[in-house]
Amino acid sequence: MNNFFEIKDRTFLIFSYVFVVLFSIFPLLFSLPFRIHLDLPYEGAYRLYLGQAPYKDFGIPFGFGFFIVPTFFFHLFGPNFSSLLFGQVFLNIISGITLISVLKSLQIPKPVLFISVFVYCLSYIFIYFWPWHTHTAFTFGLIAIALILKYDIESTIQRRILIMICAGLFSFLSFFTKQDYGGLNFVFCLIILGYLSYIYRSIWALSAFILAYAATALICIAPWIKYGFGYWFNHGQAPHSSRLALGDFLNEIFMASDWEKFYLLVFVIILLVYASELKTIIKDKYKVITFLICAGMIVEALLTKVTSRNSTGTTTYFHAFAVAFILTHLKDKVELHKTLNILLLMIFTFLWWSPMYWKYASRMFPISESKIPRKDNGPKVQSGWELSEFKTFKKIKLPTGTIEGIRRLKALPALPKNAQVMNMSELTSLPEELNYQPLTGIPLWYDLGVSIFPEQVKEICDKIKLQKYDMVLFEEVPDLDNYFPEEVRDNLKVHYKKLDSFRAPRQEDNAFIEVYVRQ
Repeated sequence: MNNFFEIKDRTFLIFSYVFVVLFSIFPLLFSLPFRIHLDLPYEGAYRLYLGQAPYKDFGIPFGFGFFIVPTFFFHLFGPNFSSLLFGQVFLNIISGITLISVLKSLQIPKPVLFISVFVYCLSYIFIYFWPWHTHTAFTFGLIAIALILKYDIESTIQRRILIMICAGLFSFLSFFTKQDYGGLNFVFCLIILGYLSYIYRSIWALSAFILAYAATALICIAPWIKYGFGYWFNHGQAPHSSRLALGDFLNEIFMASDWEKFYLLVFVIILLVYASELKTIIKDKYKVITFLICAGMIVEALLTKVTSRNSTGTTTYFHAFAVAFILTHLKDKVELHKTLNILLLMIFTFLWWSPMYWKYASRMFPISESKIPRKDNGPKVQSGWELSEFKTFKKIKLPTGTIEGIRRLKALPALPKNAQVMNMSELTSLPEELNYQPLTGIPLWYDLGVSIFPEQVKEICDKIKLQKYDMVLFEEVPDLDNYFPEEVRDNLKVHYKKLDSFRAPRQEDNAFIEVYVRQ
């Protein structure tokens, strides 16, 4: 009878994979609203889809790793926003499977692996319906770590070479997606390989990884050097600005990051418990590498909150690793194979991460609340958003005002294929909707000081003064400072005629897109 209430290791593993897939495909069940920052993955993938080249045809402050998967899905399903959704489903599944691979390689007990994956699904996969470069960079880096953990000095030379080549490739792709994530991943890989070199008394793997990384970097960077790669790729040089400010890190450490600091405290307590066995533990590669990876993920999350813009709430992957480390050291105290124990852990994990799903559930199934006035911190019901007939926005909701504005644009006389249209808005699929080619020789997007700089602003303003553009779309977002350079708008008011204005695809109802044509 006891066996009936015990779950086998194989069952834990199967359900880990099932949960990864279910949580990943969840967004496909709904029509989703357009959200901020979707313009960036669409624009980058669309330009690669058209055959344009980064740095040569458009400037970006990072590598093109972010656009590899979206571009692939554009080729599969067409240049639509729903293709971005499919691409993110794929990436979420890959990241979840890679996490399982890492935990298996570390010989984490299967019940602990299952709970860790469950935490990962709720805390990380569930917030990434759409592609974002931090998620892509993390996934590439995790693949590199998973490959390194597959390295075995007893395996064939061909297998070892292949593993190190692939590990170097994915670690560099992480860097070529997001510099801070990729740089930290490279350091973590070096630390893990350095420890393996100590255990195996051989630096072969470490040397092979560095060579593979360098070769990949050379192949990916060399073709673009003549097109201004050194100018566009941000490594802290002018006109970019460094994000490595000591004050910012100290503020993050001492004023925030409560979960990260708590987990590190628990890790220290666990280390103190096992302090007397340190000499034995240091030779146990599974225990040491488990600590290095789990602690490393917490440190990475803490640091990238400072080095990445808009990173709040998007670095939650570290919870899964922290849970894995803590529960592994409690496994002898708790019978995790017992069905009741696992169900209790799942229920309270579900409660722990309730904000992730409650904001959606409370909209779908409204519940009456008391009439007592109180500050409203709950989810806002999105009104005035609907589906449209536009092919690039299939299954994507837009504000009614945005839909009407696009309809008016489509009702204008057809633009020639070579029309000079400067689209400084978040509606980056308009070239596909209006059938014109996006301009080359300009930044991919227009966040002043991040992706566009005074030199490019001056070039655009000079062309406006000479009326070089057939049409200009400019998005005005009063709540943001120079997200689209105001100097451009000032020149448009003088040298162009405003033809139309309509709501931007944002939650704020005071953001709008202006349409300008020659006077």
